[in-house]
Amino acid sequence: MAPDAGSIPVSKDIPPGFAQRLFDGLPAEVRTSFTDRQRDALVASAERCGWTRHPADLRLSIPFLHKRFYMVLLAGEERRSKERLAIERKRYPIATIANFGLMIFMGGCATLVGGMLFTPLLAWYLSG
Repeated sequence: MAPDAGSIPVSKDIPPGFAQRLFDGLPAEVRTSFTDRQRDALVASAERCGWTRHPADLRLSIPFLHKRFYMVLLAGEERRSKERLAIERKRYPIATIANFGLMIFMGGCATLVGGMLFTPLLAWYLSG
């Protein structure tokens, strides 16, 4: 049985909800005009994005002053083309005020945690 116009079959290789969000983002008149073949092609296109899980995937949600902020750190083998890297370097520059503030904050946290760990070890070493 073919899926109705409101939902599309989702492959296990697509991030949860991605294909549905992509489909839902289309105007209603376009969604309802899709044939089964077109919906299948949309899912196949989403699968070709090649999104896989990263070896290191750290996602945090941090409450701060009545708001929540998120931080994501992903690491893995670089698979983007040189052209895509150049485009993304222009679209998402590293040198921004927000990134600078984040680096200062992370450096401060690392210094604080390092000091909390190092001070007792130093005291123990000097007392012995």
